[in-house]
Amino acid sequence: MEHESLAGQPILRKSSETESIQIDSSMTLKRLSSRQDFDEVDVVRVTMNGEHGTRTNSKCVKMFYVLSGQIRTTTDGKQYVAQAGDLICIPKGVTAHIEGDDAEALIICGPAFDSAFDV
Repeated sequence: MEHESLAGQPILRKSSETESIQIDSSMTLKRLSSRQDFDEVDVVRVTMNGEHGTRTNSKCVKMFYVLSGQIRTTTDGKQYVAQAGDLICIPKGVTAHIEGDDAEALIICGPAFDSAFDV
């Protein structure tokens, strides 16, 4: 479902009304906000079970707030493990391998996510 941008206005995006998108074999997301809403930030709700892969985003800080399950990220050989209530922040330009174990999380990106900068 497409939503109009309401520049200068609050928006209400109900998860129950948001389309699920299969990103890869391990991740499904619901886009709660996007670049069309705000250039500064976007928020998605994801389920993740398995390896999402290794990625570097040259433009966005990515924050993973874990709602349930577990998310692991490895950068420069160091592994970070987050469980429900934990937050992992990945600075722009940092290469991270990401995987989840029956995880549900909010991913907050600032500025708003653009796949052109995620390699």
